[in-house]
Amino acid sequence: MRKWGNTQLDIICDITAIPERDGSFDAIMCVEVFEHLPNPILALKEFSRLLRGGGISSSRLLFVV
Repeated sequence: MRKWGNTQLDIICDITAIPERDGSFDAIMCVEVFEHLPNPILALKEFSRLLRGGGISSSRLLFVV
């Protein structure tokens, strides 16, 4: 069985302008980031652009008032 590599999982860039093609991801995980963004809606729109049809986005965030 071929070993799955995880050395290129992270993409370091502006979360609202990720340099990847539309629909190029099956899944996106974003953990405890949205509460630090000035406009988290822009990040959600970018995730929507990047996910293929039927893709999954998993996010965890702190409740901030």
